Amino acid sequence: MDQSPFSGLLGCGLGLALFFVVTILGVAIGVFISYLLYDAERRLPQPYQLISPPLIFLLVVPLFNLAWIFFVVLKVSQSFQKYFAAEGRTGVGDCGQGLGLGWAITAVCSLLPGIGVLSALASLVLMVLYLMKITQLKGMVTAGPAAPPPLPPSM
Repeated sequence: MDQSPFSGLLGCGLGLALFFVVTILGVAIGVFISYLLYDAERRLPQPYQLISPPLIFLLVVPLFNLAWIFFVVLKVSQSFQKYFAAEGRTGVGDCGQGLGLGWAITAVCSLLPGIGVLSALASLVLMVLYLMKITQLKGMVTAGPAAPPPLPPSM
């Protein structure tokens, strides 16, 4: 079989191209997830934000995100709990904290040999459920401070 000396380079080039496409896709997904959480946290009034919304984008940093995800899901959920408690609304439960912790734990476990694939699938499902819950809670936040009462007519 006659092989060109460039056939190995072609395979290597295709492998590198695939690697870059997967990397860019992964970063884009990470940015999208971070934006959803950022937008939800930003919707809350400042006194209820337990994490600075821009810090949520640290979830895009590889490996660091495996630890940071725990802080983000806890703080975002606790921010919503604090807001709804101040509003007197008690029917919101844990504001997705259990789902978020499940997502974080299964994301870390997805790196373990043997259970990685199953854990990654569970992580994907829990991530979607958590993001849906946070998006639902974001929709329940009032659009900002109430309008000030009108001034009395002057004479």
